[in-house]
Amino acid sequence: MKTEATRDKEAKALRLRRHRGLTFKRIGDAMGVSKQMAYRYCKDAENEEKREGAWDSELSYRTSNIINNFGINDKEEAREALLSGRLGLRCRNYGVKTHKELCEWAGVPFK
Repeated sequence: MKTEATRDKEAKALRLRRHRGLTFKRIGDAMGVSKQMAYRYCKDAENEEKREGAWDSELSYRTSNIINNFGINDKEEAREALLSGRLGLRCRNYGVKTHKELCEWAGVPFK
């Protein structure tokens, strides 16, 4: 999980990029970080914006990516995939932590 300070840095970097048109180098100089870190802050903030309001925004990035890679498009499909066994611990990059998170989110008993 990100800290509030990290989220603030990301928001500041994105504001400098969008509203002032600064390069990543100049953003980095203004914030006291490298241009690579300024780029990362901007991209992370943009990704966060994309996720806001998405049907799976309550899930971690890892879990969200896994269910999207399976072609699951909503919570009910995820629930059905869990109950049918189509989605489970034998899947690639899908471990106990992901399974538990997805079960709790979809309202399926964790086994």
